[in-house]
Amino acid sequence: QPWLLLAFSGSLWYAAPHAARFLPTVEGAPWDFNPFAWQFLFVLGVISRCQPVYQTLAPKPQGWLLTAAALAIVAAGAYYRLRVEPFPTDPTIKQNLGALRLANFLAIAWLAAKLVHLGWMKKVAHAMPWIGTIGRQGLLCFVAGTAISLAVDSLLYR
Repeated sequence: QPWLLLAFSGSLWYAAPHAARFLPTVEGAPWDFNPFAWQFLFVLGVISRCQPVYQTLAPKPQGWLLTAAALAIVAAGAYYRLRVEPFPTDPTIKQNLGALRLANFLAIAWLAAKLVHLGWMKKVAHAMPWIGTIGRQGLLCFVAGTAISLAVDSLLYR
């Protein structure tokens, strides 16, 4: 059941700042990304891909409200990031996938789905075919980068 998975994953995300102390560390250094928190983003992506979230909610009367809210969240986040605090001082916002970061991700995902629905992505793909090649090797690059990072960290650790 997707809602059961979502509830479990959301609960784990909520408890992630407290669960981080159970992660293995070197000399007490915290993890840059708390996997207990970031798994929620992965699960949201899987559910969004497997369940018709956008297709179900967009045609409803409140669909335009979700789009307006998404635009407001993205605009407010951009303004805050560019004008108010360009260099965040609290690393836990990123480390534990803070609620504002999560809301911004969901808003961007909603707007991207809207652009696909409106046909803009198809127009961009036809106008700029090289854009379609971006990300084709994304998983390979991510895994290779992770392996290289772990290898270098292992070699440089004293």
